[in-house]
Amino acid sequence: MQPERAITMLVKTAAQVEKLRVSTGLRISAVERGASSPDVAVPPVYIEIHDTMRQLEDRIDSYLREELEHYPVYTNWLCHVRGIGPGLAAQLLGLLRPPLPGTNASTWYKAAGLAPEKRDAGTDKETMRLPRPRAGEGRVEYYPYLRRCLYNLGESFMRQGGYYKQVYDTARARLDVLHPDDALWPKIRLHRGAHWIMVKRFLSDMYSEWSKTLGFEVSRPYVIDLLRHQKYEPPPQWTSGPKI
Repeated sequence: MQPERAITMLVKTAAQVEKLRVSTGLRISAVERGASSPDVAVPPVYIEIHDTMRQLEDRIDSYLREELEHYPVYTNWLCHVRGIGPGLAAQLLGLLRPPLPGTNASTWYKAAGLAPEKRDAGTDKETMRLPRPRAGEGRVEYYPYLRRCLYNLGESFMRQGGYYKQVYDTARARLDVLHPDDALWPKIRLHRGAHWIMVKRFLSDMYSEWSKTLGFEVSRPYVIDLLRHQKYEPPPQWTSGPKI
């Protein structure tokens, strides 16, 4: 079995086990509160299921730590990024497809629903929005669980600080200047915009670093390689001391 397939199966299994543990825990709490009847005790099987799922999660975490050692991108770079522990690293490596020659992180953006699309703003203007489930538009074409994991990744960067928090701060300051007193850009949208810019910058860096470990260089984004819209910044590198 290839390491990619093994880690993907483990990550998905971990999510399923966590879901069962959480739902069982909620049932236990409801019974303890007397939500259905104050005289009903918690069935012992609920406790047993909850404890078993917790133990199973611990075992899966142990297997995931072993699988991470198959990935030089983890041992050489990812483990040195502040805000990324073994759990998040395993989700990233398990849910994102390995890079391919001649491609870049835009393939990941599309898979995670991070490629903005034009939407009617309700006025004469159009605005760019990330895709999401909307009534009457059918199923989404991205992987919602992946986007949720990437959202959690961004929140971890915000809490832990470091290089990618600085990316957020720079993006937020730029958006504040571009959209002053703009009704279409309330504070929450400014925050989310900077949040996803930070996450996409990380994904671009990770795509580049993973590609190197596979023996090829990643192609640069179209706006950089051909249109020269912005200066290219290589991924940050850890040498010694604190994490990136």
